[in-house]
Amino acid sequence: MKKFFWQFYAILYDIVRFLKPYKYLQKRILEELRLIPHLDILDSGCGTGNSIKEVVSSKDLPYNIKIFGIDISSIMLGKARRKLKKFSNVNFEKKRTENEAKNKRSFDRIISSNSLYTTKNPEEVIENWYKKLEDGGILVLVNPFNPKPQNILNEHLQLIKKERDWKAGLLFFCIFPLSVLLMMINLVIAKAAKKGSTVHFIEPKKLEEILKNVGFIILNFEVLYGDTCILFSCQKDTGQIITKGGEEILIRRAQTPEEIIETQKLRYEVYCEEIKSLDPKDYPDKIEIDWFDQYSYHFFAKNNCGIIGCIRLIPNTPRGFLLEEEFELPKFQEIARMKTLELSRLSVAKIKRTTNLGILITAFSLITTKKKIYTKYWIAVCQKKYWLEISKTCNIKIWESYKEYHGTFSAPGSIFFKDKIYFNLNYDL
Repeated sequence: MKKFFWQFYAILYDIVRFLKPYKYLQKRILEELRLIPHLDILDSGCGTGNSIKEVVSSKDLPYNIKIFGIDISSIMLGKARRKLKKFSNVNFEKKRTENEAKNKRSFDRIISSNSLYTTKNPEEVIENWYKKLEDGGILVLVNPFNPKPQNILNEHLQLIKKERDWKAGLLFFCIFPLSVLLMMINLVIAKAAKKGSTVHFIEPKKLEEILKNVGFIILNFEVLYGDTCILFSCQKDTGQIITKGGEEILIRRAQTPEEIIETQKLRYEVYCEEIKSLDPKDYPDKIEIDWFDQYSYHFFAKNNCGIIGCIRLIPNTPRGFLLEEEFELPKFQEIARMKTLELSRLSVAKIKRTTNLGILITAFSLITTKKKIYTKYWIAVCQKKYWLEISKTCNIKIWESYKEYHGTFSAPGSIFFKDKIYFNLNYDL
């Protein structure tokens, strides 16, 4: 389709912001992103930045969310930049979806809202998105399949009547001519889709098949936007695989709120029911959660039965590190706060205590470097036998003498790295 056509479409596009079906679409995209702290998000074909604005303007936005939007339209990007200029965690670049999909940089989330259909080879783009996602990452994909854009206006009018939203009705009356013009443009796009040469409306079952063949696990799907589009949320459930006694264990970062909750349930079992260093009465839902979780990276190990081990990494927070509630950082560590991560809440399920804890820590550490989590030091509170094992392969510095800490006789210390983090621990719990 001609470049002028898309430029004209870009000028009118933001009219959709006033349509209730579009507002619902943006809400569902936000929900399916399953936001957690420390995410890098790509909005591929970001248009005028409406999905990005929905994210960064959301209530209780998790800590350290970064978003990168790309689009081929200068007009669309110009609107997006003006709309989101006050958000320092948002950046844009003029680029085709196909070109970015082949880029080596990776993301924890990818959004594609009504943009995949404009690509030359949608299947290839989806394959490249899969490669670009981090282990456990999520793709939220919206693509049209029903060439009846007039359904969107009909649904909008029905919702106005149902909700008795007369202000929205008056606004719609004011913008009605432009809305009709926009729908006419969409009809032209739908007509081109029938030919299948320049735009691609893919039937939901076919799109689901493509996603599964690439390797995605379908988390959810929904027909919406006047029954013209299908929304898929999909996860790349891959990670570091280790083998212990013939059993495969997958280790990766917890990438969804649900996965983080599963690690917190395991922490409850270990710290509240077994060690009993935390009071179970403080966690009536049997989920051990604290203030530091909102700033932390969470990792887990799982087998076919579920999560069997977990650990979290706490960066420097407004309250410092968790261990500072009991110990004081030495001067050299104080200076390096921003290059430090605290190892915290390492837990292994009781039924898996024969699993080599050293293997788990090794895998966790390797994933840390692989996933762009920059650190020069780890700090932790460990028992003496653990410090002795760690000292075989890493330099350590213990700050204080051993004392009672979470039901163990432990001491705080630092672990020093050069280029790579690597442990070779060979003891069992």
